[in-house]
Formats: sequence, structure tokens, C-alpha cells
Amino acid sequence: MAPAKGTYNSSDNDWTVHLGRLQRWTVQRPDSITARVALAAAQLQYAWRARGGGYADKVTDDGWRVFQQRAEMAAKTLMDASSLPVKCPEWFLTTQLTARALGQSKEVQTAIFEKAIAFEPDYQYFYRAQAEMLMPKWEGEEGEMAAFAQQAADRIGGKKGDMIYFQIAVFLNCGCDNDRGLNGLSWPRIKRGYTDLEEQYGEFIGNLNGMAYMAGMAGDMAYAHDMFTRIGEGWDETLWHKKENFQMVRQWAQFAEVPKTMAAAMKAADDNLQTSDGRKFDEQVAKTFASNYSATVNECIKISGDLSLVPFDMVLQVGGNGAVEQIVVSKMSRTSSCIAAKLDGGLFPPPPKPDYWIKISMQIQR
Repeated sequence: MAPAKGTYNSSDNDWTVHLGRLQRWTVQRPDSITARVALAAAQLQYAWRARGGGYADKVTDDGWRVFQQRAEMAAKTLMDASSLPVKCPEWFLTTQLTARALGQSKEVQTAIFEKAIAFEPDYQYFYRAQAEMLMPKWEGEEGEMAAFAQQAADRIGGKKGDMIYFQIAVFLNCGCDNDRGLNGLSWPRIKRGYTDLEEQYGEFIGNLNGMAYMAGMAGDMAYAHDMFTRIGEGWDETLWHKKENFQMVRQWAQFAEVPKTMAAAMKAADDNLQTSDGRKFDEQVAKTFASNYSATVNECIKISGDLSLVPFDMVLQVGGNGAVEQIVVSKMSRTSSCIAAKLDGGLFPPPPKPDYWIKISMQIQR
């Protein structure tokens, strides 16, 4: 889990005052588990301030030293609190996060997680912390996090299990790392979990944003369009970072309004290729695209800065005069959205008949 907002911006004096208040609270209320957990959580955040938010190889030796000292202070505070008669879910969660900060082994961290869910099996934050720990950037291997999410959801079972699966997904697919492909998580199960969660707890704008973002990653245009309709202008800066990112995916999702679905459009284009006239026209389309739109493709790649692309299909409906009337894209990316926007209203040779569907496969490799 990321450090709290303001961790890096607050001054040393602000932190001194804040920590002092929490320490006085623990003295005044020596039996309060809440006071000690609050102090430990603050000490851990203070440790992250010393480290900074950059990559590990950019952290100074002094930054690492102070980070270690402060994280150990948090661990000691948590250990002192462990003997108190009252227990608290946040004690387990803060212990998970502190163990990760201190670089304790996967086995140790997993043992803490197992104790946490034995204490409170429905507390979603335990699962989120464990799933994040199993990402390759921490202690896990490729695919290990997704396997854990499935096993945890299956172990809980039913709607509760699916809701935990969604909560893991929306936390980790946050626009903050390379979360293309939903980090290996199942899009149908994410959707199922979200539906169950909304039925039980109602609509929350942060979850709507998360589902719109993940629908984009999954290439589910119709679902994304529904989410963006419900979001309106309530975009989440923490997720999207810039409004232009939100608007780009929303623009892509608007293509879902075309009367034909991607599957129907693809079938129409494939059916057209079964005729001799269709195959001849497809050759003309390929030549026209290469001649007139290669520069557009290169420009979009350059503008988007998206260097992690996969092949995708664009299905275009052209009118009797060859003008592009509708566009459907199989996979969302900055590049595909840019190309689609620039092709809208473009011209190809007149097709064999009006309202004619053609397919253009973009073989852009990773």
C-alpha cells in the first residue's frame, strides 16, 4: 500500500508535532490499542518519508538507514501493543505493512496474513496487502498474485469471495504501475465481484472510476461506456492522474454507442472477405492505408509514448463514397484511441456496396 497523501510534503516540524501528540496519547491511554496502532502507522509513514517515493536504486544510503530505523520503531510499537488485552484489525494490517517495509521473508509475511484473517476473515485490507506483497516488485513471482487472489476468493466462497477478488483488483489496477492485462486477474470475476459489492453497499464514485479503468484495460468497450455514463465528470485524480487520461479512455468507450457490437462488425468484415470483390477491395484498403495513414500511425505512437503495445484490430464501416462512418477498436491503448480519432471521417476507395465493413489489423509488437 502506498504511503498516505502528504507523507512526502509535510515538514519535519509537522512530523515532530504529529508524532509527539501520538506518543502522549499512548502515555495517557496505556491500555489503548488504537493509540499504539496510530503511533506505529505514523512511524511507518515517517519511515517512507525518509526513503522517498522513487525507485530503490535512487534512494541514498542515508535514506535507507533512516528508513530502517523508523520502520524498526514502528515494529517495536506494534510488538509492545501485542500484549494488550484488546485486539484490533488495524494492528494486523500495520504489522503486515511494517514487515514488508523491513524486507521480512515471504514466509514471515504470509504467516502474519494467516493470523490476520483468522482474527477477522472479512477484512479486505489484509487481502489487498498480501496480494500486493506477492507482486514481482516485492516478494512474488509472475502470476503469483493472481493465483493468490483466486485461491483467497475461492476459500471465502460465494459473493463475499467475489467481492474480495474485486477489492484486490481495484486496489492493484490503479494506473500507478504497469498494470496492463489487469495483472493477470479475471475480468469476468472482477465484474461479478463489483456487481455483488454494489448490490450490498451501493454506488461509490471511486469504484465506478476503477471499473471504467479496468474495463479499458480489458478492452470491454460496452462496460466501460456504461461506467463513464454513470461517472459523468466525477473523475478520480488519484487513479487517472491527469484528466486527459480519463478523457482518452472515455472517448474510446464512446465507440460502444455504434449500433453493431465488435463481434457483429468483425463478422460482417470477415463475411465481406469471403467474396472475390471483397478480397479485391481489401487489397485496395491495405494500399490506401499504407499510403495515406502510415504517418498517422507513427504520429500516434510518438504522441502517446505507449511503448508496450500489442496487436489490435480496427473495424471500420465506410459509406458508398468510401468515407469512414463508424470505427470499433478491439483493444484500448493510447495509440489505438489516437488512430481511431484521426481515422474518423477519413477516406478510402468506394466499397463494393454502401455501409461496408472492413478490418485493419495493426501488428504493432511489444
